[in-house]
Amino acid sequence: MIINDSNANEIFIDFQNKTNFNNKMNKNPNQLNIFLIKNILTYLEPIKVINSCLFLNKAINKLFHFKIFEKEIKTEYLLRGKENMNEIYVEYDIDNILEKTKITNEMISNIEFELESKDQGWAWFNDSNSWIELKIIEKTNDKLKEKILGVYELVRNFKETDYKKTKISLINFSPNGKLIINLIRMNKCKIQIVARSKYPGWLCYIRLVKTKFSFFDIDLA
Repeated sequence: MIINDSNANEIFIDFQNKTNFNNKMNKNPNQLNIFLIKNILTYLEPIKVINSCLFLNKAINKLFHFKIFEKEIKTEYLLRGKENMNEIYVEYDIDNILEKTKITNEMISNIEFELESKDQGWAWFNDSNSWIELKIIEKTNDKLKEKILGVYELVRNFKETDYKKTKISLINFSPNGKLIINLIRMNKCKIQIVARSKYPGWLCYIRLVKTKFSFFDIDLA
């Protein structure tokens, strides 16, 4: 399937799970439409697609029920690294974010990060050994039994004397962005932004993390 997007001439979509495209769906056009739209929205920003659909055909709002929820959290303070650092800058509990909504973690569509960080300003071989990680932790009733589901590097600092701003959209983040999204969909979890440095004397500074959570689902109205 080829669709148009304002930021690109055309986008080719190859549905990986072709078994879902079955005779039952062919007999039920509504289910087929939901299947197609959900797959398209794994490639494009949901709100952009929805706004385009509603602009082009207002009747779509009568056919489908859209569940959209976005939450932006800004954390701003100076964390100065230390030797062999493994220190949490900010932690997000997905259940708390979704409290008092009808949205669930299975509906997450993307997470966007804006981070401001730097290292100590000097390094050997252009490698500061200072970086920022994203850690996914499974929630349990007993905190002592919580386990780490995954740890992923978000930002690597290289000889920064001034703070650099890094923007990351997980849905397009290679190679692990979609894996992280799927982990959150499948598990009750918390995510942490963690500052790391490897050797004595090497530092990791963070002064701002802005995180935007996007949740989306579509169903028959």
